[in-house]
Amino acid sequence: MDIKEVEEGDGAKAILNVSEEREYVHPDYDLVLGEGQIGQTGLLAIATLKLKNPRTGSLPDFVLRWDDKDDRLDVDSLSKLEKEQRLFRRGTGGYCGHHSVRISTSPRAFEINLAWQGQGIYRGRLKFNLSIDLSARDKVVPKDTASTSLTRVPS
Repeated sequence: MDIKEVEEGDGAKAILNVSEEREYVHPDYDLVLGEGQIGQTGLLAIATLKLKNPRTGSLPDFVLRWDDKDDRLDVDSLSKLEKEQRLFRRGTGGYCGHHSVRISTSPRAFEINLAWQGQGIYRGRLKFNLSIDLSARDKVVPKDTASTSLTRVPS
């Protein structure tokens, strides 16, 4: 999905009042809170877990993003290996955390427990509000048109 498609549709357009309650973050990572707007790819990133010193073959970066369709916070791995991506999305084989757990609706609060190859990466909570656009669309329904003929009555 691209940014134009997201901007023109209904749904979340920005994040507001983001806060974090951290229990653990892997020492190789920094959590960077999102900028609050939809990015060029159309994603509404809440935060990013970035490696401090990226190395080839090491752990991947992660994007914590809003999923409008499912109304939840999802975590996406930026691993280039499809097998790891599948394991992470399924939450199997020492990988977990793709789906967070909602703990509050106002403000939105989600519990995140992220592990990769059996290593704990992040555990904590993110709270935020969303700026949501909704549009009202009129549905035009063609009406039947009836023609009436007037009969002239003699006077």
